[in-house]
Amino acid sequence: YGLVLFGEGLDHGALFPLIELPVRKSIRYHIGNPLIAIKMERMNMGVALYAPLTVLVYALSPGVVRVEYDLPSSTFGQFRNAEINQVAAMLNTKLYTLLLTAAEAAS
Repeated sequence: YGLVLFGEGLDHGALFPLIELPVRKSIRYHIGNPLIAIKMERMNMGVALYAPLTVLVYALSPGVVRVEYDLPSSTFGQFRNAEINQVAAMLNTKLYTLLLTAAEAAS
């Protein structure tokens, strides 16, 4: 897929006991490719605010999981640069393929 996982993910669900609620299964992942990021960053360093991509995976109920993410073309579209848009469109496909493969493997 050309994407890598940076770190182990951030466990946002572990914060709930701080406000006296039960733990929720909720992990935020950072996924990307440093070489792809550099392609965009050389055109606009502001891209570094959004690369790597963020994906949030959390349980809605037992056996029901939701995956949320910002579409790369939407996120990077704010820079109004044709070359960045082209890379972002490729990232849309890579991310979609990765998530679809993960979902199929989990079922």
